[in-house]
Amino acid sequence: MKYAITLLTFATLFIIAACGDDESIPCDTDNVTYTNTVKSIIDNAGCAGTGTCHGSHQLDDFSLATFDDVINYKFLDRMVGALRWENGFQQMPRDSMTNVGREMLPDCDVSKIEAWIAAGLPE
Repeated sequence: MKYAITLLTFATLFIIAACGDDESIPCDTDNVTYTNTVKSIIDNAGCAGTGTCHGSHQLDDFSLATFDDVINYKFLDRMVGALRWENGFQQMPRDSMTNVGREMLPDCDVSKIEAWIAAGLPE
């Protein structure tokens, strides 16, 4: 019986720890590249697919569909502020139908984009 209570206690603690905050996991911003990191963040956020605000159909430097599009994006210098929803920036990502900010990207994803920009936009 004592063994069962101990096992149940450890199982409960494991479940609580597994459901905990992701902020306890360190954010790896070393060696961030467009191909290995940034592209998947943009794709997973639904920013650059078909029919999205920054899909390949966009004109006037608004596309984020390819590496060349992203590094030539005319608002690249404002991207981190927009992703962090800082005052004075348009909240990104946005819902293309309502033009209202959707759920913020995880802080780690924004930190990776910020590190990528600071590193000189490596492909």
